[in-house]
Amino acid sequence: MEREQIKLLLQKINVAHNKCYDKFTKDQKTQLIDMFFSHLKYYDNDDVEKAFYNYESENEYTPKPAHLRKELNYMNAKKKHYINESNHIKHDDFDKVTRQSLQDLLIDEYCPVLKMNIMNIDENKRDFILSRANKMRYSIMEFINQVWNYISETSDICNYHLQIAINSVRGTKVSIKDFMREILNAHDLSEKLKDEEVINNLKKEYIKSTVKS
Repeated sequence: MEREQIKLLLQKINVAHNKCYDKFTKDQKTQLIDMFFSHLKYYDNDDVEKAFYNYESENEYTPKPAHLRKELNYMNAKKKHYINESNHIKHDDFDKVTRQSLQDLLIDEYCPVLKMNIMNIDENKRDFILSRANKMRYSIMEFINQVWNYISETSDICNYHLQIAINSVRGTKVSIKDFMREILNAHDLSEKLKDEEVINNLKKEYIKSTVKS
């Protein structure tokens, strides 16, 4: 998201919640924009808008960035497929994470500097960016190896658990411990969604049976 898109989002929130930001001072509004931007800048604008409308449909309180990120995680948990556009490798969300899918998802989603077209960069900046990319490539491969050591010992971590975790930490520096915690949180979230789906299906079947009788 761009800052201008954040401003438009806040205008929608303001209208939906009785002009809750109208009494803010100029400095407070700037801080508000900064806060939302820092949390949502790595998300697609269309996805954030969907998350906002999803939240509004079920909640009466003014949304905070954490509320919208939670909705975005729910949306990601319900996706069926992830396509790696840079190398055209398709990873099914519901497949167990492999060493290759872990590497593809982390490098493409978390480390965009590793896949930038260096020939399109200004020559004066090229050496600096190459140096940074090489250091990052080494550190991210070490990171991947350590994460894989943990994931390979589990039996039910899927690609979409990893996607949710990446979205939760995108744009931040994160430790192995923090990243693994996000993966486990994503797993718990998906299990909760499955339980809710089972309960809803049972309710529908019960309603159908009572209507027939």
